[in-house]
Amino acid sequence: MKRQFTIVGVDEASVAEGKVAFVAPIARAVQGAKLGKTVTLRLGPKEEVVEVTNITYDVA
Repeated sequence: MKRQFTIVGVDEASVAEGKVAFVAPIARAVQGAKLGKTVTLRLGPKEEVVEVTNITYDVA
């Protein structure tokens, strides 16, 4: 399953728009990860391994 999201500030977060706050578990899991790296996302007792397949940086 492929998911795409944008990491934003807390006040900009919107699930409907695919924007997650930098403090969200998935954002914290991938911060600092390099392209192709797999990271483990922990949500309570459940774990999910995700792979970073694309990184972009939008300049406002």
